[in-house]
Amino acid sequence: MKLSKYNILIEKGKYLILFNTISNAMLYVEQSKKNKIKKMCESKKVKIGEFEPDEIEILKKGFFILDDDFDEVEYLKLRFNAYRYSDRYLRYTIVLTEKCNFNCVYCYQQQIQSVSGKMASEIQEEQIIQLIEETKRRFESQKPKVLSVTFYGGEPLLSLEKLIFISEKFRELSKKYQVEYRPFIVTNGYLLNKITVEKLIKVGIRSVIITIDGTEEIHDKYRRLLNGGPTFSKLIENIEKIHKDMQVQLRINISKESVNSVKKLISFISEKRLNVTFDFQMIEVVKEFSNKFEDTPLTLKEFSKIEVELYKEILKYSPEYSFNPFKNLKFARCDALCLNSFVIDVDGTIHKCWGEVGNKVTIAGKLTNEGIKLNQKYTKWLVYEPYEDKECQSCIVFPACMGGCTFNAVVVDKLHGSPVKKPYRCISMKYNIKDIIEVVANQQLKLRTYSNRV
Repeated sequence: MKLSKYNILIEKGKYLILFNTISNAMLYVEQSKKNKIKKMCESKKVKIGEFEPDEIEILKKGFFILDDDFDEVEYLKLRFNAYRYSDRYLRYTIVLTEKCNFNCVYCYQQQIQSVSGKMASEIQEEQIIQLIEETKRRFESQKPKVLSVTFYGGEPLLSLEKLIFISEKFRELSKKYQVEYRPFIVTNGYLLNKITVEKLIKVGIRSVIITIDGTEEIHDKYRRLLNGGPTFSKLIENIEKIHKDMQVQLRINISKESVNSVKKLISFISEKRLNVTFDFQMIEVVKEFSNKFEDTPLTLKEFSKIEVELYKEILKYSPEYSFNPFKNLKFARCDALCLNSFVIDVDGTIHKCWGEVGNKVTIAGKLTNEGIKLNQKYTKWLVYEPYEDKECQSCIVFPACMGGCTFNAVVVDKLHGSPVKKPYRCISMKYNIKDIIEVVANQQLKLRTYSNRV
């Protein structure tokens, strides 16, 4: 037997936490077993005779120890490709409209439209019918188990009637072919009133992602209406009305100047007892494009530290908040690398990454009356091999990120579809995974949810 190279050992006083990034298994090691686990990890040698059979079974199950001939990179490659080429999932991101009722200072879509000189448009009936017919064909030929649909924009609720029509057709098809339908909307939330929510629920939509970038002062500075008007109060009003009926995730984009405001927002949300989850992201600004963002973007290392602080802040106010980013294994970091994952633009053109929306250089196919017709640019995504990067293989979080964001590797390097690269390929866990593990372990200890103990 040998030790996994993707183990993380954290010592907390009299106890140890052992974590594996292939399996996401977390083992809480009690004091009586601490020394032999620590000795094993530090010596990088597994002495079977020092452990009871049930202890060996637990360590093997969590991938902490492995058979001598087990190749972890080959295993990750197999797992990744099985997920990538699986017909189990059919995934659409549907750009309903390029129009938006907001004028956000960091919006990259507005930057692209400004450069291209193109007027914003919306999806037409022809593309909608083609997509519904293509979905029916794929249900019959591929027999997927899950249809995952992201309604996207611009602001998708500006095309509410089309959104309702598409979702109802998908819901009907999914029921007929016994496919699980998982739709959600990425929205600025301004039009998400009670009446709209009732319409969405009727067609199977119960999940939304709404962006709020802090309390009123910062949010209304970053995310204004087209006429310059404020938006924060309206969003809070809407969330208060819908949070018991829908799953609401708040996406919070962060700059150096907004950190304290975000902490105040967490307290504010807690005081109002809003049932929401949180997703923190860095504000990334493309300097080559003109923009109105005047604050300071965080570096990845800076964001990694702040991310931990913010989750601790959430748990301080809401100890029952379900925080465990390791709960679900990620076999691929990005669904753009998967066989049956498509971004459908307003004109029926196909992309793989929603960061390509509106980019004519990276079009990977087209919706037609005969279905989705793909070209060689689609292939570039499917032949990208993150596990061939030696630097990535040696990184402790490689099994969790599988090479990180592939925009630079595919869109920039392979497709030559962007004049600029994203500033960071890696994920924040590269720098904060130990801190995140401790936060999760502390919460689970408090809630007494540990099931495995050595």
